[in-house]
Amino acid sequence: MISMAEAEQAHQERPLRYLIARHEHNRLELLTLATPSDTEALPVFGTERTARDFLLGGDFGATWRVRGSTTGELVSLLLGHPVGVEGVVLDPRPVDQA
Repeated sequence: MISMAEAEQAHQERPLRYLIARHEHNRLELLTLATPSDTEALPVFGTERTARDFLLGGDFGATWRVRGSTTGELVSLLLGHPVGVEGVVLDPRPVDQA
């Protein structure tokens, strides 16, 4: 039997959302999408399959990969992401690209 603390930790470590990312120059780079207001938005997916379908449906190149992210990591990435990322787009379709 596992303790409540162990169950909570396992739940927190489980990837809850999926991003599209790559490593460039030893740094994590997140795929962003242009918005009509000349800003960038981070596509966030609820399932790995949705993220993979989006990646396969777009012309992004071979270096991008689907990456699981916990809620805490996602918050950290959003807080530390470069200026210009103004929002999040949940489960976009490839045709939604600007």
